[in-house]
Amino acid sequence: MVQLGRYVVEDRDSWYGPEYTCTICQNQFDDLSDVEEHCRWDHFWCVRCERVFVSEDSKRDHLRNSHRHHICNLCEFEVDFPSQRDLEDHLDEQHCLCEPCKRYFPSAYELGQHDIQCHNWCNICDRYFRNENNYRMHQRTHDARDEECFGCYRAFGSFSAMLIHLEAGNCSKGVSLSDIHEMAFECYQARKYTRDQNDYFPYFCPDPGCGREFRFPSALYQHVETSPSCDHLLQMPKCLAKLRRFISQRV
Repeated sequence: MVQLGRYVVEDRDSWYGPEYTCTICQNQFDDLSDVEEHCRWDHFWCVRCERVFVSEDSKRDHLRNSHRHHICNLCEFEVDFPSQRDLEDHLDEQHCLCEPCKRYFPSAYELGQHDIQCHNWCNICDRYFRNENNYRMHQRTHDARDEECFGCYRAFGSFSAMLIHLEAGNCSKGVSLSDIHEMAFECYQARKYTRDQNDYFPYFCPDPGCGREFRFPSALYQHVETSPSCDHLLQMPKCLAKLRRFISQRV
């Protein structure tokens, strides 16, 4: 329905029948459709809303403030998108906008690096994660499967994934969870990462600033592999690197 409103006056008492006057320019018309056509082509017309405006400024205010319009003010010719989502996609793809931060970046690459560092974005899956820990845990799914099982030669993406395989009893070598517990406590480095063997959480992260507790060796290694402040424990001569070597010799 065309919205001409106050810009059209109808005179029903005319000698020749109803007449319509455009209040913007005072031109008169015999038919309402003629007034509509006149407003479309001779005045400031909003195609989407089918409304006429008295000036370019009033139309511009309408475009900026109406929820039906989604204008890109960065394009040379202001583009009006059908939805806010379409506008955000355009700003992201064409103008490298980070919507949560309201920041523009010089290139798509720099926007991508910002999303990875600040918004936990996986650029492989195009997924965002609630926190850094979830993001790092997810990244393990993209690891190359270059960890060969000590017992059966199956390949895994990480040492912790291989330990889960052993603890679950899935290795053809017949290793079980109790065997892995026994190896962890027999290792000469055990005092650095274990508490009492009967505790519910018998393992802890040996990093001085961490100390998180775990039920299984695989959980301890999974934590260390995904924590930047603790992953130094995987390098020789740290205790978890030595435990890994000990397990490899015993399996």
